[in-house]
Amino acid sequence: MCFGLAQDKYVAVMTLEPMGLTVLEANVLSERLTNKLVSLKKYIVIERSNVDKIMKEQKFQYSGCTKNQCAVKIGELLNSNYIVIGSVSKFGSTYNIDARIIDVETSEVLTSASYSHKGDIDNLLNEGINEISNQLYEVSEFSNSIPNEVNLKSIDESRLICSGLDIVCIGIDSYGSIHYSSSEDIFGVKFSHTDCMSGAEDATGISDWKIYTSRNSFMAFSLSSVYIPAGKGILVKGTSCKEGDISDLAIAGENGEKLASEVGKYYQK
Repeated sequence: MCFGLAQDKYVAVMTLEPMGLTVLEANVLSERLTNKLVSLKKYIVIERSNVDKIMKEQKFQYSGCTKNQCAVKIGELLNSNYIVIGSVSKFGSTYNIDARIIDVETSEVLTSASYSHKGDIDNLLNEGINEISNQLYEVSEFSNSIPNEVNLKSIDESRLICSGLDIVCIGIDSYGSIHYSSSEDIFGVKFSHTDCMSGAEDATGISDWKIYTSRNSFMAFSLSSVYIPAGKGILVKGTSCKEGDISDLAIAGENGEKLASEVGKYYQK
């Protein structure tokens, strides 16, 4: 079975192997990872239902497939260029997600990703999966696409680039999604824009975090004191904004203090 033209790049996402978690929990996280990779639009993601169907047709049991050779065999069956494999585990009160993208043709690891969290498993659904997705898609092949003069200090090889002197950096990709990277928790966001936020939707997935838009301004905060945890992710999606459309950025910290922030550049290959 073929999923597209030769010039298309396809990726298949295998179910994360559970270690100390239930199969249901691993399936939920795997589905969330698949959806997140779809939204990033770097490769065409093969639907998980199609993956399961082909595996059943071929009578191939992929449970426990965490080795490169096993992943390559599955990728060949799916006619996929790349395949994502990994595991989700719990040790004590710490959860870990580990994943990597395998090039089916060469058997080489293109990128790897890891995330650890001590506490509730719910954190894996948003921050954990966002971090894994960003690492898998944004680190690989990126170093050759950024101008030499750009300072990478603040974002650690992410596509979102700022001067490295600020706590919070935001930038807009070509699809109108507004990305953020912050070394501290974010309790509020405000900026001006050039009438490009009419279709804006919250992309944080955080309960009680609300966005408010008008013709030329944007605000986001919570009345119940929830916040965006320090890290990287997408703040808003569905806008028509592009580079240069956002100004007067203001980010609030835990006690309402204004955090140093900058509107940077989002480089896409």
